[in-house]
Amino acid sequence: MRYLFEIELYKILKRKDFWILNTMIIIPIFYAIGVATHSSIVTYEGTEKSYGLKYFVDMYSFIYMIFIYFFLLSMSVIRSLRGELENKSIRLYSQRINSRKKIYLSKNLAMVAAFSLVTLFVAMVSILVYYTLVMQRTDISEASFIHGDELGYLFANFFSVYLFFVWSIFYSFMLSAYLKSGTALGIYALTVVAGMYIKEFPYVKFLSPAYYTQRIMDTSQDAIWMLLAMTAVTVFYCLLFYIAGKNKLEKSDI
Repeated sequence: MRYLFEIELYKILKRKDFWILNTMIIIPIFYAIGVATHSSIVTYEGTEKSYGLKYFVDMYSFIYMIFIYFFLLSMSVIRSLRGELENKSIRLYSQRINSRKKIYLSKNLAMVAAFSLVTLFVAMVSILVYYTLVMQRTDISEASFIHGDELGYLFANFFSVYLFFVWSIFYSFMLSAYLKSGTALGIYALTVVAGMYIKEFPYVKFLSPAYYTQRIMDTSQDAIWMLLAMTAVTVFYCLLFYIAGKNKLEKSDI
């Protein structure tokens, strides 16, 4: 299993479509430049001064609100499996490793690990530009890295966005096991849009991961409870997607 995981991770990190996700760093960089230069395009509307960790979480939340990165991640995920199914290269695996379940699981875990590296990279760049650029504006920033009283909320905010990306990975893999690339990507996009829509309706809103993320962003009062609920919902969905995708791959004629 470890061998498969390492192979999949290596394959992902070699692909240009995955590296496009690293353009996420543009957001914290451009924002920091705008703030430092007093640009009229960039405004800071917070009532309290920002600090290191808060700046990263705010930028990560902003990335969440830009749908393009969910689309790019889904596209990379779908290509990872559907591309190999369509060009038959996955046969190289199935001939040497007599476990399609392990192949499918290793692809999911490797993509989560690869995306985690992207998140770490965004965090490092965000913190770097905060202390080199944003800190030039002492009226809206301070040198602190953490405020203990806000740590729980910031963690919940960050992790809820991260979980949404993880949900996207497992869902996209499941779709790619059943559908052609274009169809799978279209259904993914429609699902995300629908999830953003139903989060406003009673009862059904609890089925949407976006509901929990939005609640956490809107208020810090019950952020940890909302994060626990979202974690449970995300784990349920990911297990469901994994089982459905694995079963399809095991029955596919490749």
